[in-house]
Amino acid sequence: MKRVINEAIPIQSKDGRVIGVYLPDGKVKVFKGSFFRNVEVNSLRQNVRNERLFLLNNDYISNYQLNKDYTFDNPSIAISALMGHMETGNQA
Repeated sequence: MKRVINEAIPIQSKDGRVIGVYLPDGKVKVFKGSFFRNVEVNSLRQNVRNERLFLLNNDYISNYQLNKDYTFDNPSIAISALMGHMETGNQA
């Protein structure tokens, strides 16, 4: 059964290094200060690589963390882009 979400829900990764909110439209806003792993695995999907490149090339990343809030299309892209390996967003 699907749940209707009417307001943002606070979320964080299991290790607490990535924090943000799950938005009613299914997107995930990750907050400034969240961890960004500088290494990525070879099996990373191209759309996630593109997201990582965008973050790196547009001054979103410094000292292994986000330096401003960023909204991802879904939880899986968010955690995969930040960690540099494919991961299921809702579990992470």
